[in-house]
Amino acid sequence: VNLLLTAFPESIDVKDRKGRIPLVLAQASSSQHKDAYLEALGRGILYYYKQAAATEKAAVLAEQEAIFEAKLHQIQQAHQHELAAVRLEADQQQNGHRVKIA
Repeated sequence: VNLLLTAFPESIDVKDRKGRIPLVLAQASSSQHKDAYLEALGRGILYYYKQAAATEKAAVLAEQEAIFEAKLHQIQQAHQHELAAVRLEADQQQNGHRVKIA
């Protein structure tokens, strides 16, 4: 019920063909989960809109973090290659100086 209401908060007010909303149906239910249904529906639509927004925000943040990590990895790789090239050039210059000294 919580997942449904988080995904579709407006479903809390959707009437069935007899004009009943989910809260009325839950109150009339004899299900062993009746109390959980009533609790979930009793939170109200704003609670589930906030939950949906929080879920969406978490998904966006996770996507942004993945993009950042990928870019960071790419930059680190590029810098490792540049650093290796600088070290190689320094080693070659140092070896050239050793040859001149010897």
